[in-house]
Amino acid sequence: TDPTAVLENPATDPTTVLENPATDPATVLENPATDPATVLENPATDPATVLENPATDPAT
Repeated sequence: TDPTAVLENPATDPTTVLENPATDPATVLENPATDPATVLENPATDPATVLENPATDPAT
């Protein structure tokens, strides 16, 4: 549990975590699969589109 070793370990170094696209909040937001904005724009996952689609609209 050497603090230096923790910082040098990419899995635990806060700097490396931010640089890793899988864990970088900025990259996660830019990734269409994980970007909340893109998810809303995607007809398959956009709640508005799901409601407008007769196959998935509860009212229809």
